[in-house]
Amino acid sequence: MEITATITQVLPEQTFTSRRDGQPMKKYAFVATTQEQYPKTICFTCFGQDKWSQMNIIIGKAYNIHFDISSREYNGRWYTEATAWKTTSLEDNANNTQAPQPTQPQAVQTPQAPQAPQAPQAQSANDDLPF
Repeated sequence: MEITATITQVLPEQTFTSRRDGQPMKKYAFVATTQEQYPKTICFTCFGQDKWSQMNIIIGKAYNIHFDISSREYNGRWYTEATAWKTTSLEDNANNTQAPQPTQPQAVQTPQAPQAPQAPQAQSANDDLPF
């Protein structure tokens, strides 16, 4: 999956030992806010120093975040995790591509609605109403 979001927070890294081979592992996490009409805040995780260093996360920058979602059950409760595996900075993409320079907006003339013809008004001395 992919989502566009702005990084709002980087959480401290967590170190733990793998159950499979007993090797030490590092887990990184960051919080991002989506850029939608109703923004959502999502905490993403990332495993491994090599992937984390490739992501080049900077707080306040907008990224396309590629991630997988997984859920697991533990003692009758379900836990869901969004694991990021790639990020692409939107600002870097904008700087690398030679986009045409935006032109100045031109004034657009809107047609005016035709006015209804007015009925001839009879003027009388006793009539002081404007209609």
